[in-house]
Amino acid sequence: MQLRSTPFGEIADVLQSDAPASVLAMYPAVLLAGEIEWTSRRGEGEDLATALGDAARLPGSKLRRVLMRRFHQAELGPAAVAALETALSKCEGSCAVEVLEEWVNPETKRTAAISNPRLAALAAELNLVNVTAEPFGIQWLTNTLTDGDVLCYVANNRGVAKPPCSAAVLDLSRTTHVTIAPRSFSYSGVEELLGLGVRFTHGSGGAAAVRLTLGPGDAALLRFSAGDGNRSAHATLKTDDDAHRNLTVPAHIKIMTAVGYSAANQTGWSSFGKSFKLADLLDGHQ
Repeated sequence: MQLRSTPFGEIADVLQSDAPASVLAMYPAVLLAGEIEWTSRRGEGEDLATALGDAARLPGSKLRRVLMRRFHQAELGPAAVAALETALSKCEGSCAVEVLEEWVNPETKRTAAISNPRLAALAAELNLVNVTAEPFGIQWLTNTLTDGDVLCYVANNRGVAKPPCSAAVLDLSRTTHVTIAPRSFSYSGVEELLGLGVRFTHGSGGAAAVRLTLGPGDAALLRFSAGDGNRSAHATLKTDDDAHRNLTVPAHIKIMTAVGYSAANQTGWSSFGKSFKLADLLDGHQ
């Protein structure tokens, strides 16, 4: 799977045509793009069309719309398209198979899988948040966790220069102001996870917009809590003397191990040119 940029943000994951129904069911809309190997690496009698139908029928499926070009429709044939439409008809809300008209991108002069206006409409309908930034645009993406919490990552990639053999130079004139407005969810609290010093504010109410300022090279990862924000994860910490200690950290902290890891020589790591220590990150936790 690859996250790919679009004119409306990094809102699309690219999957191979052998993606299983359980993965396809995680997406509210699936766009068939380019030449499709319908039966690639699937069992006898299975193809992508049946996997999409199975995905629509899975309990808790988010799949509501399958978009395709006319040549996909012709390759599938009337019976397969009708079966997919029947599967989607059993979903809640507005569900359909949508056949897209051919559209030539005026900038590239090439046929695109989907037109910019249709993609913009999908983004407005399906995005978890609306993100705006002034005076400079930013990189951003969102995702949901299994407990219903929503993650939103924002990064200002402007204003950072790295001359050879010298420290990075920051251009503070490239600072930008970001607004994140929840669209389809409400939250009980917001937490910044990267700990790189970015501050944020938000108004009252469970759907209030969050505002923050990103300097050059700054990034923030916000977690919007859908419920109890005091969740924790448990792990076992093995020490050099082969003893074991219980370790409790917030659920969003990922613990990574490596053979031959030396804590004495690895006191921290760097993200976006800013270093912090593990001890500082876990300060206040068991």
